[in-house]
Amino acid sequence: MAVSEDFEKLLQLSGVEYIGKGSGEVAKSLAQRWEMLRAVFSRGASWGVSSMSAQGGAMQAEKEFWLVADCELILYGATEPDAFVTVAGRKVVLNTDGTFSMRFALPDGGMALPIRAMSADERDSREMNMVISRRTEQNQ
Repeated sequence: MAVSEDFEKLLQLSGVEYIGKGSGEVAKSLAQRWEMLRAVFSRGASWGVSSMSAQGGAMQAEKEFWLVADCELILYGATEPDAFVTVAGRKVVLNTDGTFSMRFALPDGGMALPIRAMSADERDSREMNMVISRRTEQNQ
């Protein structure tokens, strides 16, 4: 239960979705989300009823079945509160307890997130490399 509560706390604290991304990546992510929202809300209040057609003399609603989905990556971790941390070469601001979390758009393809922490006295360091891939398949 405590792990779940800590995870929820990290999610709430994250709120920095675009840290670690360049302006081009931010623009692409926002454009993708805008298109997804536009597609969802352009369906109208009827949620899928797109038009009326006559079949056998009676008017019937034509329903267009649809699905929209996306996902994001949440990277979270912890180290000593006074450490210096970078993700993909960019400085990470640690919370007072040494935790951190970041949200990333997760487009199709591969992505590497090298993580480095250095102690405040610069005597110790640790490194990790998260390698993530996503492949979305659409069946029509």
